[in-house]
Amino acid sequence: MAERNITHAKTDWLRSIIIGLVLIIIGILLAIYQRDALKIILMGAGIVALIVGGAYIYEYLTVPGTVSLPYGAILIALGIVFIVVPGFVSDVLMALLAVILIVFGALAFVRFAVSDEKTTVPAVINVVIGMLMMILGVYAVFNLEDTADIVMIVIGVFIVIAGAIEVLKAYEQYKWIH
Repeated sequence: MAERNITHAKTDWLRSIIIGLVLIIIGILLAIYQRDALKIILMGAGIVALIVGGAYIYEYLTVPGTVSLPYGAILIALGIVFIVVPGFVSDVLMALLAVILIVFGALAFVRFAVSDEKTTVPAVINVVIGMLMMILGVYAVFNLEDTADIVMIVIGVFIVIAGAIEVLKAYEQYKWIH
């Protein structure tokens, strides 16, 4: 049993370092290529939607009584849109993000307005965060391309951090078996 654990540990650290390095590379690429990377991701999502939509339609055609035709048709339509106009889809997603930021910012003000404790530190922080969210949301509405770039940079940084954590995990595993 102990021999098996050592064997797994010998492969686990290697798998962790490979995954960590791949995540670091992907994160850096997302941060560097930003909107272009988002378009590639959206096109990839479009391809997946086409495949899954095709599978739903195949199921509808081959299995009597299934109701998967609408799902398949919707997925195929979305897949085509994601592939043909990824820039438009990106703009729609960024506009949606902007609206969400504005709504959540406004909700922070509403929460403050109905609160009995307006002078506490959490209430003031809540108002400041709400104001920042609304400002960012309005900025995002008028600068969809910049918003997409910023979102991809933030996602890239988080992926790099996840990769670095995975590499550290690999180092700890390596130390344990050697």
